[in-house]
Amino acid sequence: AGKPIAVMCHGPWLLISAGLTDGRKMTSYKTIQDDIRNSGAEWTDEEAVRDRNWVSSRQPSDIPRFNQEMIALFSENIAQKAA
Repeated sequence: AGKPIAVMCHGPWLLISAGLTDGRKMTSYKTIQDDIRNSGAEWTDEEAVRDRNWVSSRQPSDIPRFNQEMIALFSENIAQKAA
C-alpha cells in the first residue's frame, strides 16, 4: 500500500516473514543480517537506512538517528496525502 514502515533491531523479521524484503536496502541488529541477505535484501551496517517508504535501524543506541529518519518519513507521507 506504500504506507511508511519503521523497524528496529529484530523488527525486520516481520517484513522477511511477510515476503516483503526482496530488493530492499535495510539494516538491523547484526545477528539477523544473514536472514536479511537470504531474503533478497541488501543489509548495511548504518544507524538508519531509508529505502522508499521504509526506515530501518540497528539497535537502541541508534534511536536518535532512527527517530529523525522516521519523523522525516512520516512527515513526507503526510505532506504527500495533503497535496
